[in-house]
Amino acid sequence: MKNTETLTDKLLDKGMGYLTDAELLSILIATNKPEGHTLQQAKTILADCDYSYRVLERQGSYDLQSKGLTKQQSVKILVSQEISRRAKIQEVEYKPKINGSLSVAVIMQPIIGHLNHEEFWILYLSRNNRVMKKVRHTKGVIGGTLVDVRLILREALNIFASAIILCHNHTSDNIQPSEADIKITNKIREACIMMDITLLDHVIIAGDKHYSFADEGKLS
Repeated sequence: MKNTETLTDKLLDKGMGYLTDAELLSILIATNKPEGHTLQQAKTILADCDYSYRVLERQGSYDLQSKGLTKQQSVKILVSQEISRRAKIQEVEYKPKINGSLSVAVIMQPIIGHLNHEEFWILYLSRNNRVMKKVRHTKGVIGGTLVDVRLILREALNIFASAIILCHNHTSDNIQPSEADIKITNKIREACIMMDITLLDHVIIAGDKHYSFADEGKLS
């Protein structure tokens, strides 16, 4: 890159794909300081996040400011990430048919994959496996919260759902189900059988990975 060519020039002349991760982040947090200053800031932030967008996505305003960014710079990053998440959510809203655990992961990862706390969601499906409704049931570690099976099934009956899918996230990279995950899955599965509602799956989201009870044969 020529010394007289700015990062903005490079982006407009060559396209987004020609910019490095640090250069893209540098443009996002640009200030009235020299371009080299924000580029170094961007490199430092990425290094602190192990050069992972997923780790960066989990940083709050305080975390970003502790890395040397101003409040306004941190807000720019948070807003850009939220726009990206909402775009992903809107994209999958147009194709809400479930064809397997990957379909669930595509829908739910933008919603809960980045969170620093656990959330437990229910997908309510029609007879042709289209998502009728998705509901956040609890917020917090599943083992430490009350998952109310009656409320889950009452909503299914109210909207005439034929099947449900459970989904929650792990804040670590470990996608294996805990004992609490297994117990609540079995409890809900038994209740579903009595109400003639099918429990199709329980999908655990951990960042960009997922675990499926159905795929692993844990719902039989």
